[in-house]
Order: sequence, then structure tokens, then C-alpha cells
Amino acid sequence: IVAAAYLGTPMVVTSVPGVRDYVQHARTGLLVEPGSPEAMGAAIDRLWADEALRQQLAGDAHAFAAGSCTEQNYVTHVRGLIATLAGRRAPSAAVAQEA
Repeated sequence: IVAAAYLGTPMVVTSVPGVRDYVQHARTGLLVEPGSPEAMGAAIDRLWADEALRQQLAGDAHAFAAGSCTEQNYVTHVRGLIATLAGRRAPSAAVAQEA
């Protein structure tokens, strides 16, 4: 997601933990509920039909990624997500900086 945003690719993604940290609905991408192929299809159709929306999402996603998605932030986020999924507490920022 971060790479797509940085490259200015308009995105349609499912609204799940982790993704919502990087994609704001109708600002940096389109979020749809998981398990709804109809909603995914409708969002893709919306992007396909609306060039202005594609350009706006692409530009805002790129600006967000370029301004706030540093390598260290990404590593810290991924470690926290893994810890959460594993049912543990997220590592401290000090531990993430040692990596």
C-alpha cells in the first residue's frame, strides 16, 4: 500500500486494521468492507469512470506517503502489527530504533 501510494496509484482496498493507517476513504484511496465483492466492484467502477477522482486520490496518496511514510515509521508499524496479530504488546520505539 505504501509503495502504491508513493507511486501515485489510485487504490481500492478493504477496510481492515493496518490498511486504515495508510488509506483515508475518498482522500488517499477508496475503502470497502471486507468480504463484499460487490462493494469492491462498485468502487473499481467508480474509479474507472471518474478521472478527476483518480487524479485526486493518486496525488493525495503520494503526498501522504512522501511526507509521513519513512522507512523507520514503516518498520515500527509492521512490528506493531505483527505483535498485535500475535497477541503481544507492540515493541517500544527504542527497540524499533535498534533494528
